Amino acid sequence: MSDYLTKSKRIKQVLLGVTVITLVTIVIIFSFHRNSTSEVEQTPSKEVTSDTQINIGKVHETAMRDGAVEWVLNAISANYDAAKNELVIDRPQVVFHLKNDKNVVLSASQGTYNKGSQDIALKGDVKALYENINFETESLLYQYAKGSGKTQTPVKIYNQSAEITADQMVYVHDESKVFFNGNVKGIFYEDEQ
Repeated sequence: MSDYLTKSKRIKQVLLGVTVITLVTIVIIFSFHRNSTSEVEQTPSKEVTSDTQINIGKVHETAMRDGAVEWVLNAISANYDAAKNELVIDRPQVVFHLKNDKNVVLSASQGTYNKGSQDIALKGDVKALYENINFETESLLYQYAKGSGKTQTPVKIYNQSAEITADQMVYVHDESKVFFNGNVKGIFYEDEQ
């Protein structure tokens, strides 16, 4: 009986480790969007002044690093605010291409992409999927200058084996650390084979 409990504890520790590592991987992808290039299907008129608002049909943004695509942002429509140098996007989907040839897919109801600071903010039913691991929150902000991603709303990370919830999450790229704040809980499901 003691061996069974020890084995069960080890399995739970391994699952927790895998879940945390996967979370770190999801958040790391936010830090890989330097040297951004932009493609927009509809081109604005001749002059864009600081008070110009431009409505855009389909949006397609691509970030490259060392000749490889890091992420692709697509949205059904957007408004470009010249004063803020920002795209306000409807139903954004961001696909991050990882070095292991796998993808992380993020989606939300709305978002903004600041072309100057390269900050990305997603809000409303924010979801991410990496293989079989799901991530859910209501808002997520990646701040390029700080090298960090954070949620100010409750976050839930789960798969068939485990679930982690917290009131907030912060990822610090330079330190490769994830911090969960407030009501942090973990649930591990026993494999019933």
